[in-house]
Amino acid sequence: MGLTKNAAGEQRLINHGNAVLCTDSKTFELRQVQTSNSVYVLQPRLISKAGSSPVLDLAAVAQCGSTLEAVPSTGWPHQLLKDLLPFWGEQPPLQKWTKREVFANLPFSNGELESAWVDMILFECDSYSLRPRAKTVLVLWEDILNAATAEAIPLDTNFSLNAIWRPLVEHTSIKELPWEFYSALLKRVAPAEGELARKTEDDMNLDSKLSGMMLETPC
Repeated sequence: MGLTKNAAGEQRLINHGNAVLCTDSKTFELRQVQTSNSVYVLQPRLISKAGSSPVLDLAAVAQCGSTLEAVPSTGWPHQLLKDLLPFWGEQPPLQKWTKREVFANLPFSNGELESAWVDMILFECDSYSLRPRAKTVLVLWEDILNAATAEAIPLDTNFSLNAIWRPLVEHTSIKELPWEFYSALLKRVAPAEGELARKTEDDMNLDSKLSGMMLETPC
Protein backbone atom coordinates (compact mmCIF):
# COMPACT_ATOMS: atom_id res chain seq x y z
CA MET A 1 0.00 0.00 0.00
CA GLY A 2 1.05 3.59 -0.47
CA LEU A 3 -0.06 7.21 -0.89
CA THR A 4 -0.65 8.79 -4.28
CA LYS A 5 -2.78 11.30 -6.17
CA ASN A 6 -5.43 10.45 -8.76
CA ALA A 7 -6.12 12.36 -11.99
CA ALA A 8 -8.23 14.93 -10.14
CA GLY A 9 -5.39 15.71 -7.75
CA GLU A 10 -7.06 13.93 -4.85
CA GLN A 11 -4.72 12.13 -2.48
CA ARG A 12 -5.53 8.55 -1.56
CA LEU A 13 -4.10 5.17 -0.64
CA ILE A 14 -3.23 2.73 -3.42
CA ASN A 15 -1.61 -0.67 -3.73
CA HIS A 16 1.78 -0.32 -5.43
CA GLY A 17 1.88 -4.05 -6.17
CA ASN A 18 5.51 -4.57 -5.16
CA ALA A 19 6.45 -5.86 -1.73
CA VAL A 20 9.47 -4.30 -0.03
CA LEU A 21 11.52 -5.16 3.03
CA CYS A 22 12.93 -2.21 4.97
CA THR A 23 15.64 -1.92 7.56
CA ASP A 24 16.12 1.35 9.43
CA SER A 25 18.06 2.87 6.53
CA LYS A 26 17.74 0.62 3.46
CA THR A 27 14.97 -0.71 1.22
CA PHE A 28 14.92 -4.08 -0.54
CA GLU A 29 12.49 -5.19 -3.22
CA LEU A 30 11.16 -8.71 -2.77
CA ARG A 31 11.01 -10.93 -5.85
CA GLN A 32 9.61 -14.42 -6.11
CA VAL A 33 12.10 -16.74 -7.81
CA GLN A 34 10.90 -20.02 -9.32
CA THR A 35 13.25 -22.99 -9.58
CA SER A 36 13.09 -26.19 -11.58
CA ASN A 37 15.35 -27.96 -9.10
CA SER A 38 14.04 -29.79 -6.08
CA VAL A 39 14.63 -27.65 -2.99
CA TYR A 40 13.91 -29.12 0.42
CA VAL A 41 13.82 -27.63 3.90
CA LEU A 42 15.89 -29.83 6.20
CA GLN A 43 15.65 -30.18 9.93
CA PRO A 44 18.28 -31.86 12.13
CA ARG A 45 17.20 -34.76 14.30
CA LEU A 46 18.72 -37.45 16.47
CA ILE A 47 18.27 -41.09 15.45
CA SER A 48 18.63 -43.82 18.05
CA LYS A 49 19.47 -47.36 17.07
CA ALA A 50 19.42 -50.36 19.33
CA GLY A 51 22.73 -50.89 21.05
CA SER A 52 24.29 -47.62 19.81
CA SER A 53 24.40 -43.96 20.78
CA PRO A 54 22.05 -41.47 19.06
CA VAL A 55 23.45 -40.01 15.86
CA LEU A 56 22.66 -36.69 14.20
CA ASP A 57 20.68 -36.94 10.99
CA LEU A 58 18.71 -34.67 8.65
CA ALA A 59 15.07 -35.00 7.73
CA ALA A 60 13.23 -33.25 4.89
CA VAL A 61 10.23 -31.45 6.39
CA ALA A 62 9.05 -29.39 3.41
CA GLN A 63 9.66 -28.75 -0.27
CA CYS A 64 10.03 -25.25 -1.78
CA GLY A 65 8.76 -24.52 -5.26
CA SER A 66 9.95 -20.92 -5.11
CA THR A 67 11.99 -18.58 -2.93
CA LEU A 68 11.98 -14.86 -2.15
CA GLU A 69 14.96 -12.78 -3.23
CA ALA A 70 15.74 -9.44 -1.55
CA VAL A 71 17.24 -6.97 -4.06
CA PRO A 72 18.48 -3.51 -2.99
CA SER A 73 16.05 -0.88 -4.26
CA THR A 74 17.34 1.55 -6.90
CA GLY A 75 14.48 3.99 -6.39
CA TRP A 76 14.59 7.17 -4.36
CA PRO A 77 11.79 8.85 -2.39
CA HIS A 78 12.28 12.45 -3.56
CA GLN A 79 10.01 12.22 -6.59
CA LEU A 80 7.27 10.41 -4.65
CA LEU A 81 7.30 13.08 -1.96
CA LYS A 82 7.37 15.86 -4.55
CA ASP A 83 4.36 14.43 -6.41
CA LEU A 84 2.45 13.69 -3.23
CA LEU A 85 2.82 16.68 -0.92
CA PRO A 86 1.07 20.02 -1.59
CA PHE A 87 2.79 23.39 -1.52
CA TRP A 88 2.58 25.37 1.69
CA GLY A 89 0.51 28.55 1.60
CA GLU A 90 -1.55 27.67 -1.45
CA GLN A 91 -4.77 25.68 -1.89
CA PRO A 92 -5.71 23.91 1.36
CA PRO A 93 -4.70 20.23 1.23
CA LEU A 94 -7.49 17.74 0.66
CA GLN A 95 -6.06 15.23 3.12
CA LYS A 96 -4.48 15.78 6.52
CA TRP A 97 -1.46 13.49 6.64
CA THR A 98 1.15 13.76 9.34
CA LYS A 99 4.78 13.05 8.65
CA ARG A 100 4.40 9.74 10.46
CA GLU A 101 1.49 8.72 8.25
CA VAL A 102 3.40 9.63 5.09
CA PHE A 103 6.43 7.60 6.19
CA ALA A 104 4.26 4.62 7.12
CA ASN A 105 2.66 4.45 3.66
CA LEU A 106 5.58 4.95 1.29
CA PRO A 107 7.73 2.00 0.13
CA PHE A 108 11.03 3.26 1.55
CA SER A 109 12.88 2.93 4.83
CA ASN A 110 12.47 5.62 7.49
CA GLY A 111 16.13 6.57 7.12
CA GLU A 112 15.81 7.18 3.36
CA LEU A 113 12.58 9.11 3.83
CA GLU A 114 14.06 11.24 6.62
CA SER A 115 17.06 12.09 4.45
CA ALA A 116 14.77 13.17 1.60
CA TRP A 117 12.51 15.06 4.02
CA VAL A 118 15.43 17.18 5.26
CA ASP A 119 16.95 17.56 1.79
CA MET A 120 13.69 18.89 0.32
CA ILE A 121 12.96 21.19 3.32
CA LEU A 122 9.64 19.46 3.97
CA PHE A 123 7.80 20.14 7.19
CA GLU A 124 4.67 19.25 9.14
CA CYS A 125 2.41 22.06 10.26
CA ASP A 126 -0.97 21.57 11.99
CA SER A 127 -0.77 17.85 11.11
CA TYR A 128 -0.32 18.62 7.39
CA SER A 129 2.82 17.49 5.56
CA LEU A 130 3.90 20.30 3.22
CA ARG A 131 6.66 21.44 0.89
CA PRO A 132 7.74 25.00 0.08
CA ARG A 133 8.26 26.49 -3.35
CA ALA A 134 11.87 27.29 -4.22
CA LYS A 135 11.13 31.01 -4.53
CA THR A 136 9.64 31.02 -1.02
CA VAL A 137 12.75 29.29 0.31
CA LEU A 138 14.90 31.98 -1.31
CA VAL A 139 12.86 34.76 0.27
CA LEU A 140 13.05 33.14 3.70
CA TRP A 141 16.79 32.56 3.38
CA GLU A 142 17.38 36.22 2.54
CA ASP A 143 15.21 37.27 5.48
CA ILE A 144 17.18 34.96 7.80
CA LEU A 145 20.45 36.52 6.65
CA ASN A 146 19.05 40.01 7.18
CA ALA A 147 17.77 39.13 10.65
CA ALA A 148 21.10 37.58 11.61
CA THR A 149 22.96 40.66 10.36
CA ALA A 150 20.63 43.01 12.23
CA GLU A 151 21.16 41.08 15.47
CA ALA A 152 24.93 40.71 14.87
CA ILE A 153 24.64 36.92 15.01
CA PRO A 154 27.52 35.16 13.21
CA LEU A 155 26.09 32.12 11.43
CA ASP A 156 29.36 30.19 11.49
CA THR A 157 29.17 29.79 15.28
CA ASN A 158 26.60 28.15 17.53
CA PHE A 159 23.49 30.26 17.92
CA SER A 160 19.96 29.83 19.26
CA LEU A 161 17.21 29.41 16.69
CA ASN A 162 15.04 31.59 18.87
CA ALA A 163 17.55 34.46 18.64
CA ILE A 164 16.88 34.83 14.90
CA TRP A 165 13.23 33.82 15.02
CA ARG A 166 12.07 36.87 16.98
CA PRO A 167 13.44 39.56 14.60
CA LEU A 168 12.63 37.35 11.60
CA VAL A 169 8.87 37.20 12.21
CA GLU A 170 8.80 40.98 12.73
CA HIS A 171 10.36 41.85 9.38
CA THR A 172 9.85 38.92 7.00
CA SER A 173 7.64 39.45 3.95
CA ILE A 174 6.26 35.91 4.29
CA LYS A 175 2.80 36.03 5.84
CA GLU A 176 2.11 33.72 8.79
CA LEU A 177 5.54 32.13 8.60
CA PRO A 178 5.43 28.81 10.50
CA TRP A 179 8.23 27.91 12.87
CA GLU A 180 8.34 24.46 11.28
CA PHE A 181 9.31 25.92 7.88
CA TYR A 182 11.99 28.11 9.44
CA SER A 183 13.56 25.27 11.42
CA ALA A 184 13.34 22.91 8.40
CA LEU A 185 15.38 25.33 6.31
CA LEU A 186 18.09 25.70 8.94
CA LYS A 187 18.15 21.96 9.48
CA ARG A 188 18.71 21.56 5.72
CA VAL A 189 21.86 23.69 5.73
CA ALA A 190 23.17 22.54 9.10
CA PRO A 191 21.73 19.18 10.19
CA ALA A 192 21.73 18.97 13.98
CA GLU A 193 22.25 15.77 15.91
CA GLY A 194 18.92 14.16 16.73
CA GLU A 195 15.54 15.80 16.31
CA LEU A 196 15.07 19.53 16.68
CA ALA A 197 13.70 19.96 20.16
CA ARG A 198 12.27 22.97 21.93
CA LYS A 199 12.91 26.42 20.47
CA THR A 200 14.88 27.69 23.45
CA GLU A 201 17.25 24.71 23.43
CA ASP A 202 18.10 24.46 19.72
CA ASP A 203 21.56 25.57 18.72
CA MET A 204 22.77 25.62 15.14
CA ASN A 205 26.10 26.12 13.40
CA LEU A 206 25.84 26.77 9.67
CA ASP A 207 29.58 27.07 8.88
CA SER A 208 30.61 25.97 5.35
CA LYS A 209 27.27 24.35 4.47
CA LEU A 210 25.85 27.73 3.49
CA SER A 211 27.53 27.95 0.10
CA GLY A 212 25.55 26.49 -2.78
CA MET A 213 22.63 25.43 -0.59
CA MET A 214 19.95 26.99 -2.75
CA LEU A 215 21.27 25.37 -5.93
CA GLU A 216 20.65 21.96 -4.39
CA THR A 217 17.08 22.52 -3.17
CA PRO A 218 14.93 20.03 -5.15
CA CYS A 219 11.52 21.66 -4.75
